[in-house]
Amino acid sequence: MIDLIREIDFQEAQERLKSVHIGVIGDLMLDVYHQGHVTRISPEAPVPVVDVNSSELKPGGAANVCRNLVSLGTQCSVFGTTGSDENGKKLESLFSSDNIRINGLIQVKDRPTTTKIRVFSHGQQLLRLDFEGRSLIDRETEQRLLGCFEKDVKTFNAVIIQDYNKGLLTPGVIRGVLKTCHKHHIPVFVDPKFENYMEYKRAYLFKPNRKEAAELIRMKIETADDACLAAEKIKDRIHVEHVLITLGEEGMVLLDNDRDHCLKIPTRARKIHDVTGAGDTVISTVTAFSASGYSLPVSTVLANLAAGKVCEEVGIIPITLDSLNEISQDFL
Repeated sequence: MIDLIREIDFQEAQERLKSVHIGVIGDLMLDVYHQGHVTRISPEAPVPVVDVNSSELKPGGAANVCRNLVSLGTQCSVFGTTGSDENGKKLESLFSSDNIRINGLIQVKDRPTTTKIRVFSHGQQLLRLDFEGRSLIDRETEQRLLGCFEKDVKTFNAVIIQDYNKGLLTPGVIRGVLKTCHKHHIPVFVDPKFENYMEYKRAYLFKPNRKEAAELIRMKIETADDACLAAEKIKDRIHVEHVLITLGEEGMVLLDNDRDHCLKIPTRARKIHDVTGAGDTVISTVTAFSASGYSLPVSTVLANLAAGKVCEEVGIIPITLDSLNEISQDFL
C-alpha cells in the first residue's frame, strides 16, 4: 500500500485532474442539516426540544458525488431529476455554486426533489425526515435524460452511475447509458443498490458494499478473503471488468482484472464520527484518479484514504486533494 502511495506526485495529480471531465447520472438529493442544543423536554410529548442555532444545505446522493469530483479538481456534468419545487431550485443553486454543469438536470412536475432533513444536538443526530418519491421515472423523462446524456457523452473521460433506488435509474436508463458509453469507449463506474444488478453488464468497475455484495451472490462476507471470493463470483455473474467491494472499517478489496489479482486494502484506525457519504467519496475518488491515468490499485488506495478522512467529520464533507496529500504523508 505504501509503495502505491509513493507513485503519486500530488502536484502532477492536480494538473491531471484539471483536464478530466466526468459525467454523473443518478439519484439527486438535497441534504438539510439543523444544528442546535437540547435543554428541555416538550410539554406536548416526551420528546426533546431542539433550539436550532444554525442550518445548512448540502448536495446529497449523486449530487454529493459531483461535489466530491469538483472538490478534487475535475470538471463534472450532472444528469438527473429534481421536482418543480423550492428544494429543486436550492439544489440547482448548489450545483451552480460548485461550477457543476447542469445541462442534464430535468425538472419533473409531479415528482418531489428528494430531501433529507437531519437534526443534530452536540454532534449527535436526533432525527431524520425524508421527503421523496420512489416510483420509476416515466418513459418521456427517460428519453429526455438519455437525449441530454448522448449530446455530452463525447466530452467525458469517465461516467459514474450512482444508484440510490429512488427511481431514476430504470433498466432502460442504465442500458442506454452503458450502450452509449461502450460506443464511445468511455469507462463506466457503478455504485449500485439493491435492484437492477444484472443491468450493469460490461461496466468498467462495479462497487457494491459488503451488504450489497452478500445479497447479490447469497453468501456471508466476514473477511477480506470472503470479499475476494465474492468479487470473483460477481465478476463472473455480471460480466464486469473490475469489482471493488467496500467493507466499512475493515477497508476494501479490489478484484483487478488487468492484473488478475485481488488487492486487500485495510483501513488505518481512525476516529469515526459519521459514515454518511463515504460511499460517494469512494466512487468519486477512484473514478477521478483512474480517469486521470492512474492505475486502479493506486486510485483505490487513495479512495480508501479519502473515505477514512470524510468519516472523521460530522455530516457530508467532500474530499480535497490537499486532504488526500496530507493523510498520504502519514503513511510515508
